[in-house]
Amino acid sequence: MCEETTNYLWAVQDILGHGATSQVYKAYNKSTGEVVAAKVYQNSSNSHSPHGDKKANRNQDYRTILDHELDILKSANHENIVRYIALEPVISFDTSRSINNREALLIEYCNGGSLHNVLELPENRYGLLEDEFMLVFKHLTNSLKYLHTKNTIHRDIKPDNIMLSININAERTYKLADLGVARLMNEGENAFTTLVGTEEYIHPELYRAAVHDDKTNALRTALKTRVDFPFEVDLWSLGVTLYQCATGELPFQPFAGTRKDRAVMKRILDTKPSGCISGVENSLGGDIQWSKTLPGSCRLSKDLKQQLEILLPRLLESDRNKLMRFPEFFKETDQLFNLMPIYYLNLKRFILTCSYFEPTESITKLYDKLQKQNNDKNHEEYFCLFQK
Repeated sequence: MCEETTNYLWAVQDILGHGATSQVYKAYNKSTGEVVAAKVYQNSSNSHSPHGDKKANRNQDYRTILDHELDILKSANHENIVRYIALEPVISFDTSRSINNREALLIEYCNGGSLHNVLELPENRYGLLEDEFMLVFKHLTNSLKYLHTKNTIHRDIKPDNIMLSININAERTYKLADLGVARLMNEGENAFTTLVGTEEYIHPELYRAAVHDDKTNALRTALKTRVDFPFEVDLWSLGVTLYQCATGELPFQPFAGTRKDRAVMKRILDTKPSGCISGVENSLGGDIQWSKTLPGSCRLSKDLKQQLEILLPRLLESDRNKLMRFPEFFKETDQLFNLMPIYYLNLKRFILTCSYFEPTESITKLYDKLQKQNNDKNHEEYFCLFQK
């Protein structure tokens, strides 16, 4: 079975993903054959039900989400944000109310799938390799920096919302997607009040507001009283995503799973010691194992791990008064990205690794650093240096 708009066509079984408000299909331009992604919202009714129909009221919410995403995508022009193509009504051949008035948001198709798909590959069980991790980190930071210049925060950063595009030269580009709950930061504002995001990735303050009843293990979808969430909680979601990219695991985990034991998840987030970047319950009802460092299974270089172990505690900060600010984050990541990665082979131990240097550093300082990293006090090691 196929569905279509005026200019695009897709098979309903060719689904790329789905969420609470929409389904995404692999679609084709009828004239050119161009491949795009069609994000079809379930219904775009523009009015509330006069009889208080909950389903109709939810449809109004979908329209709001679509309008949000449409406004931001139309004004966005950045290689690390998915490109807007068109908005077209879905042509319906069925008069049933359930599929009338639907609209398809046509956006750039990313042929590499999502970052979640990349992390699910067996070779990434223990996290990404150095080059791929830095590519994700740079591209995600670039997209957030661009949104920040537009006074916009994303509010749902996670691997599912980061897409991978691979061109004919095999160049890989990660792009931020799903801007339906993104929020414009108006002048003078420093917080938002709505409860949005994905529970594994939201800041403890948001999680605390959502898990209102430890006994029922239920999530609240709306707030009864006003709660201000600082815009910087977006950086927590980024920190969780980076930790997952570096290790292949979520940083905070109950033994039974994040969604099966929300009471323990809430306890982990509430009691997280300052400076810790992970907390795991290894047995049912057992103690939480806290850590301030990345696990030994992480495949990143020692140098990069040390850099991340300085940055991650500031991103994964529970205390709203100690949250890292966006300008501070962008300044520090600029410094990190400006470092020059040099791969070197220890010819005596035959170990290949990567280290980061200031571009202006002398070769003498570079060699001194290599000796220190390899504990070569007697100058017995030999190194072969190269750049990719």
